[in-house]
Amino acid sequence: TGFEPETISVYLELLRHARVVFDVGANVGIYSLIAAVNDPQCSVHGFEPVPFIYAYYARNVQANKLQNLQPNQAAVTTKSGEITLYIPDSVQLPSDASTVEGYREGVVPTQVKAVSLDEYAAEHKLARVDLMKVDAEGAEHQVFAGAQTIMERDKPAIICEILHGYVDENVKQFFADHNYRYFLVTDDGLVEHQEIIGDKSFRYKNYLFIPEERIPTMLANIPVQRMAEFV
Repeated sequence: TGFEPETISVYLELLRHARVVFDVGANVGIYSLIAAVNDPQCSVHGFEPVPFIYAYYARNVQANKLQNLQPNQAAVTTKSGEITLYIPDSVQLPSDASTVEGYREGVVPTQVKAVSLDEYAAEHKLARVDLMKVDAEGAEHQVFAGAQTIMERDKPAIICEILHGYVDENVKQFFADHNYRYFLVTDDGLVEHQEIIGDKSFRYKNYLFIPEERIPTMLANIPVQRMAEFV
């Protein structure tokens, strides 16, 4: 997760309506820290599986003395336990680790702790989850498959990285089944799409997925435009 000003501005607006936030694929904790500092009453839970990246994340949390942010060294997937994480051996792509075999070449398979969001929420007695940021490097379908209860009960807003050419059909079906609408996050605000398609230029990587009924309140102060659809 690099510095993404267009996404952070949208994220800050969404945080006004959030009391519990999940940061999946937290990296060094940019989104976690923003949420926790922005509102001390907000309960933030972050998940980062790569050991040396998690060390930086935990250090950032400690340095800021944030009592409302809980970092977890774990991959998020369909069920809790252990999972193989494929960590690139290149120093250029350390944050591109994925639980999807073959997602990247030149990787080191590493066993890491795994959690499902539903089991985590139940264990920590979280009554609801309002907002999720997901950067799962091709494993988004696993994240959402392990969050069925949260999705049906809470209908959280979700900021999720979607790269061109890497959109899983299961993800498309999942959001369609839960009556979500799709918005690409851009410098000019949100651009609504009828299909989940990654930006070919790779300039914009994040989508906002939001349930129909939460749009009037959560998007009231964010510019929204409709993407022209061509047949």
